[in-house]
Amino acid sequence: MTIEAVLFTRLSTFAGLAALVSTRVYPLAAPQNVVLPYLTYRRVSSVRTSAFGSDTNNVTARFQIDVWAASFASARNVAEQVTLAMQRWRNTTGTVVDDTFIENQID
Repeated sequence: MTIEAVLFTRLSTFAGLAALVSTRVYPLAAPQNVVLPYLTYRRVSSVRTSAFGSDTNNVTARFQIDVWAASFASARNVAEQVTLAMQRWRNTTGTVVDDTFIENQID
């Protein structure tokens, strides 16, 4: 499973977030006429770790998650659930995610 698939699963199944956006979680851009609110996500960087001539298969990936909503209040509610879903989240089965943290938030 790719990291994008793991991220999609986390965002679309976290109870508080799923209650607001269901499975309206899209890579890069949403389809036309999608129901609000929804999320888009994109990988903004991937840094691979190497050690003395060998690859460790460790990758530090940064993702940007954007919230799209009809009102500021709705966007803030969804953003709060994204934070709860992602801050210090770990995935230990399949594609391993050692740790996640929120690096920056903007309106």
